Amino acid sequence: MDTNMEDVGAKPEHPMTAPSDPPSIPTLDGWIESLMACKQLSEADVQRLCEKAREVLQDESNVQPVVCPSSLCYRSAILSS
Repeated sequence: MDTNMEDVGAKPEHPMTAPSDPPSIPTLDGWIESLMACKQLSEADVQRLCEKAREVLQDESNVQPVVCPSSLCYRSAILSS
């Protein structure tokens, strides 16, 4: 009987993450903390943040794509009491 059985429930000691992975929640939290402390993000981090925002907004059902350039018109109704 083979007693050298692999524990398939064990987590790997050093998870491998590719550098092209999208930003994780801890990364986003770190960016928020830096910005709240009035620290600038690097240009690469700003680019990654914009890409992540684009990903999130594309999946929203109430956000519509807009072709650039575009003009916005806003009309507000003033209610008198």
